[in-house]
Amino acid sequence: MNSRDNCLAAGMDDYITKPCRLETLAQILEKWVPGLQAVIKLPVGTDPLASAAQVDAVIDLEQLSAYVGDDEEVRQFVITDYLKNSHERIESLRQAVIAKNGPEIKRLAHGFKAVNAFVGARTMVDILEKMEEYALKEEFIEEEHLLVSLVKGHDRVYQALVDLKQ
Repeated sequence: MNSRDNCLAAGMDDYITKPCRLETLAQILEKWVPGLQAVIKLPVGTDPLASAAQVDAVIDLEQLSAYVGDDEEVRQFVITDYLKNSHERIESLRQAVIAKNGPEIKRLAHGFKAVNAFVGARTMVDILEKMEEYALKEEFIEEEHLLVSLVKGHDRVYQALVDLKQ
């Protein structure tokens, strides 16, 4: 059995490999989250992270430094931890949104918000704050829209952190 077969046999709904292209992720999300097709708009033929200068547009390096200080080893640990665990956090949020579980969405969004604040991903923090608010109101259609934005933002943050990793 290969990795895909093992994951599906273990009960996963689908399987996607890293590195993940935005188009592939969008297709998987469209398959498993009803109603998202209307809100997914993929960029056409551009890579927004083509230059290192654009890392600054995604990651607030001052905020990252404020949290980790000048210790490069700590900075690399924080980046590695984000890269290692962020996909699992996104998947957990996706499951909570599908289940329309407001308390779980709020809990997961709050925790992931802190992680994103730590690495200086302000756009992600904004999206996750909105997810917390809509979870309290049980506005699950809005949660689905925010999930799409979260995945797109995560792709940008993930790539920016890969670029920062030594």
